[in-house]
Amino acid sequence: MKLLTRKILAALPKFNATEDIPWAEKLVICKFFISFSDLAWYVFEGEWSEELGSYEFFGYMQGLENSFEYFSLLELENIFSLTGLGVMRDIRVFKQPFKQLVDPKEYARNS
Repeated sequence: MKLLTRKILAALPKFNATEDIPWAEKLVICKFFISFSDLAWYVFEGEWSEELGSYEFFGYMQGLENSFEYFSLLELENIFSLTGLGVMRDIRVFKQPFKQLVDPKEYARNS
């Protein structure tokens, strides 16, 4: 499965385009995850990075440490679980409010 599709790229806001929107109301354009783990990445914004040669995203990383941060498609493509599974895209998530996907109490501690 492709991690990024034309549909996702067309919907992806540029960096800082959503900075005035409260965390709970931000739209998660897509979600990446690793099966059988707690690791997930919720994408709010992103754009192509010439420096990285990859798409770079801003979003919420859920896992060992829950935090808002930047991460790249290249990084995601190089992460594998102990069972050898790579990062996948949750096909059920597209342009959904963040508060519907993650409990606001969880990210309020990290904002």
